Amino acid sequence: KDMSYDRYTRFRADGKIGKVPTVKLAEKSTDYFVMYRNGQSRLDNLSYEYYGDAGYDWLILMANPEYDLEYNIPDGTIIRIPYPLDVTLDDYNYKIDRYNALYGA
Repeated sequence: KDMSYDRYTRFRADGKIGKVPTVKLAEKSTDYFVMYRNGQSRLDNLSYEYYGDAGYDWLILMANPEYDLEYNIPDGTIIRIPYPLDVTLDDYNYKIDRYNALYGA
């Protein structure tokens, strides 16, 4: 099986990872909305359930920017799962390219 998308590849230089910007992911009519349950839900498990790969938990967190870390998501919160994955990654990459063009890598 292929490895998960490595979002850090574009920010590595000289063996170090530079600033990785947060971008706003556009909401789509195909997105899913699920209730987050403390002690039951985990973003890596939701990533696996919706994408078939546990490595996109960061993407789900980025789609819910009001929470900087998973443990800050209150119990019972409805969170957005950006879907489908390929369209969401295209959106992410486009916005990273725009960020880099404006501010430099």
